[in-house]
Amino acid sequence: MSDMNFCAECGGPLLRHVVETELRNHWYCSRCLTPQYVSPRIIVTTFVGCGHRLLWAQRGLEPQRGKWGIPGGFLELGETLAEGAARELYEETGIAVRPDQLQLYMTGSITFINQVYMGFRATVDVDVCAPGVESMDCRFFTRDECPWDEVAYPQVNDSIRQAYDDLDSGRFDVWQAEMTENDYVLRYGYPVLGDSTPGSCGVFMGCSSWGAILGANVMLLLSTVGWIGVTCYVSLHLIKKILGGSLRVPVNHELKGMDASAHGGRSYTEFQTTVFTFKTPGGGEHSMEMRVRAGDAAKFAMALSEVMVRIARFSNPSECFPIQD
Repeated sequence: MSDMNFCAECGGPLLRHVVETELRNHWYCSRCLTPQYVSPRIIVTTFVGCGHRLLWAQRGLEPQRGKWGIPGGFLELGETLAEGAARELYEETGIAVRPDQLQLYMTGSITFINQVYMGFRATVDVDVCAPGVESMDCRFFTRDECPWDEVAYPQVNDSIRQAYDDLDSGRFDVWQAEMTENDYVLRYGYPVLGDSTPGSCGVFMGCSSWGAILGANVMLLLSTVGWIGVTCYVSLHLIKKILGGSLRVPVNHELKGMDASAHGGRSYTEFQTTVFTFKTPGGGEHSMEMRVRAGDAAKFAMALSEVMVRIARFSNPSECFPIQD
């Protein structure tokens, strides 16, 4: 409900806006018809870590004066979210961080006080801080050192405990919180790249280390190559089995251009068939077919010499060379 009763523009009375018989949660001026919105206020905070410790500020202003909380405050006109968070951090703790060094960390809505919450995170190497005019004190606390009984807004302690968990693990994700009068829910957000994160990573999700992403993608590439190799092997084996256990070119192609000296003394087929045709002493012709391992040129020469010797000794070649298939 609005605390305003009169228009800020002309002073006319405000009425609830009705659109097509539907009552809306904003008002308009009955005199100048200017709409009047009561928008949620934006709170910006910064979780600053130093090792396993988190930065706290002791409030110097009401409400909750003297209580401890995460440095933060209201966003002002003309500021970006990161600029507002960096300003509040400096005003309350004296720690200067550039807005572009802040990373989005937690978002949320607090409906019963009409606020939207935007939390950033940063890290520092030294725990040097100095309270500003709005703070009584500021310190870095570990989880065990934290004054949990003196926290300004214990309703959001779950978010702070999650921040300590993230500091301990080195994994920082973006979290979303929703708070109503009766409930508080902190939901897991999205992994953020650029942090050291254990666990599965890269294309397998859940990873925030660039080195781990590279390793995961290399493993994926090797797995893909292995899968292709196995697929090709199985496919060739099946084709060979279907074709009767032999994968070879036709004989007429095999005999063409299979001179071993033409390609380094090796053949493209495991075996090749060679047909020798020669004249007998009686003037006739005789053919002999041999299957030898390709590239065995010396064996060809020896076989041919033996053929010629036997032809010279016997008058009937068929007695000397029983043909075998």
